[in-house]
Amino acid sequence: MENRLLSQKILNPKFVHTAGGLLIKDVKLLASGEWTDSNVQTPLFYTPEALEKYAENWEDHSTWPYHAGGSVRYDYERIGVVLNPHFDDEAIVGDVFLHGATELSRNTMTGVINGDLNYVSVEHSGEEQWNEETQRNESKTLTFFGLAVVPQGACRKCKIRNNSSPGGNMSENDPTDPVDLETQVKELSEAIGDRDTKIKELEELVKDESKMKELADGFDAKIKELSEKIDAKDATIEAMDKRIKELEAQPDPRTLSGGGEDPL
Repeated sequence: MENRLLSQKILNPKFVHTAGGLLIKDVKLLASGEWTDSNVQTPLFYTPEALEKYAENWEDHSTWPYHAGGSVRYDYERIGVVLNPHFDDEAIVGDVFLHGATELSRNTMTGVINGDLNYVSVEHSGEEQWNEETQRNESKTLTFFGLAVVPQGACRKCKIRNNSSPGGNMSENDPTDPVDLETQVKELSEAIGDRDTKIKELEELVKDESKMKELADGFDAKIKELSEKIDAKDATIEAMDKRIKELEAQPDPRTLSGGGEDPL
């Protein structure tokens, strides 16, 4: 059975900038309804019962900037993680933390804040069954193994913006709307105040993030080392240039005897 990739818009996120990344709180990861995913491409109705029973059944909490689609994804392409997935209001809800340690993750953060990336898309497998009474295919079991942040998704139930068209960007809840700036400043101030506590909680929940930080720190150290070597070589070249100029400025020793011809 092929795995399904379901997408839907981020619903009412609370953005918290912390630990160098972006924490998006209370995101609807998958809502009850009939959706046609991009992989299997056949409609499947996700029942509230199945969502509630398997809401916490995640083998991998990784978040990616795209679906694999049969290709290999590498660890450095992982842009974040899903935290605390649970069932609420006929949907699986969780927090999405974008770590911001790589360019891919930072670009995704910018896209989310700007409103260009408005959907999350879960990756899952599971059993399906035909319901004779409703005449539709329904989810029976669900196992989740990842999430992608995408521009458009199959599930249109949980949108953050009230668009006049599916691709529109106007919204009464746009996080970049000036009306909400005062609220955002207040939230950011509170987040900075409890920064140490947030970092500790995230480190306990996301063990892989410490490895990514170590990798980033290693890159920084290597760049610093190379920069120091380049500076040292520049200093050596500068000293050599100075010595060459000094030698060029000295008179030819052959002319010091009064201009006579060189002895044989």
